[in-house]
Amino acid sequence: SVEFLDMLTCLDVDQLSGQVISVGSSVLHTGRSESGRFIRQVGVDGNDYSLVETDSCAALRWDLLSVWANAGKDENEFYNLVQAFTTQAFALDMLRIGFNGKSRAKTTDPEANPNGEDVNIGWHERMKTLLGGNQIMTDPVVLDAAGDYKSLDAMASDLINAKIPAQFRNDPRLVVLVGADLVAAE
Repeated sequence: SVEFLDMLTCLDVDQLSGQVISVGSSVLHTGRSESGRFIRQVGVDGNDYSLVETDSCAALRWDLLSVWANAGKDENEFYNLVQAFTTQAFALDMLRIGFNGKSRAKTTDPEANPNGEDVNIGWHERMKTLLGGNQIMTDPVVLDAAGDYKSLDAMASDLINAKIPAQFRNDPRLVVLVGADLVAAE
């Protein structure tokens, strides 16, 4: 699951708020023109961002640190184990918050919000406000032999054709993410 983060663009910025600039568009940029050069203009657009200070911390028990400090083939083993653990823990947190985030609380409550719902605005919540949420399916649907969709393939196909803009539908990078509940239902 952490590998999903490699598909996302995460860039450092100098400002706490600003605009994300998207250069280009998903139109064909290659062709010919009988009257000269084939030219497509590159568009520039984007959306706003606003950052807030967020802490990530991984406290390791003393007995675990002791085992790790004395384990391994060389002096870097301890560092590598701690680094691997914290990198994975923080990456999984990014995914939890990305998929489940609903708000930005001044003080978060991990007991009441175990998936980081109060840490930051997640991707789903962001899409509900972007373009008036018209790309989000909100009507309940049934996945079974007598339901709205007979298979996950049919559901994904309808989602792509109904909610994804035409220029993105055949993009080879297009991925449909499916939750465990839908996989179990099929």
